[in-house]
Amino acid sequence: MTLVIVTWKGDELVKGCLDSILAVYGRLPPTILVDNAALESTRSLASEYSNVAYLPQAENLGFAGGNCAAWTHCDREYVVLLNNDTRLEDDSFSPLVDFMDAHPKCAAAQGKIMLAANGKLDGCGGFFSPLGVLAFRGQHIDDAPEFNKPMRVAVVGGAFFIVRRSMVDDAGGIFHAHFKSYYEEIDLCCRLGMADYECWYVPTPAVKHFHSVTASKFGWEKVLPQYYRNIGFSRQTCFGLYGRWRMGLPLKVLSFLQCAIALMKGNPGPIQAHRMASAALLADAELIRVARNRLRAKWKLTDQEFLSFAIRSQPWRYYLNLAKRG
Repeated sequence: MTLVIVTWKGDELVKGCLDSILAVYGRLPPTILVDNAALESTRSLASEYSNVAYLPQAENLGFAGGNCAAWTHCDREYVVLLNNDTRLEDDSFSPLVDFMDAHPKCAAAQGKIMLAANGKLDGCGGFFSPLGVLAFRGQHIDDAPEFNKPMRVAVVGGAFFIVRRSMVDDAGGIFHAHFKSYYEEIDLCCRLGMADYECWYVPTPAVKHFHSVTASKFGWEKVLPQYYRNIGFSRQTCFGLYGRWRMGLPLKVLSFLQCAIALMKGNPGPIQAHRMASAALLADAELIRVARNRLRAKWKLTDQEFLSFAIRSQPWRYYLNLAKRG
């Protein structure tokens, strides 16, 4: 396997991540460290570790762009994508590799991820709710026996997962580089699903995730418009007419309600973010057309076939937890 870690002004995070892997295995697997908006200090840090290929980038390409830059340098069938704000405490890589070996239709598999701040789960794979909202199993709740069994899921979480390179390439490639960050792994899983490949959750020894350490450096005006734009781009390129209607219409209604509630609270942020995302998607019209035509050739399932698996009614506790988080 090849390990890919993307960083941006995160030397302490990278050091903690690499040191945790060394503590478990005694050596690093072949590792590509992508340094967005490269710093000399990160180059120096990478040189302290054997088996690390340092890949500097002139600007901040985000998680998606950074992994796209690394993708052409990955020469092994299995590639593990790991956030720099994660820590291993046990052998979490081997169970993923073994699972992929045993399940030849599996294109992507996520391990167990725990939030470092409170010891709660950070999601164990997920599905879409009937309203088109992404819902991760077990997110922000205590670990439980149900999360100690492998389960086929519609999407995997991006902080720690493995992919099969040949299947990813067959489904259109790793990520859209212009996504930068947010929703890129969900888009990938939808493309894999439409190509009739499988995504799984595998109960590995838990990886600790410090969650949004890099994202917290940006304000909503950068995060939300990019997030909404990526969702819109993904929905318009991953599916045909039925899927775009089935997944898009409920979200548009929810977005309208979100904006109305925010406006009543005197918060214009969501409205501005949706406006900015809509303008960006209009500008992306040709890019969307080209991507849709390219990806359509990869589809082996219809929208209905994929979404009949990907959409699941979520337990009430998920919605309660979502409400508590705000």
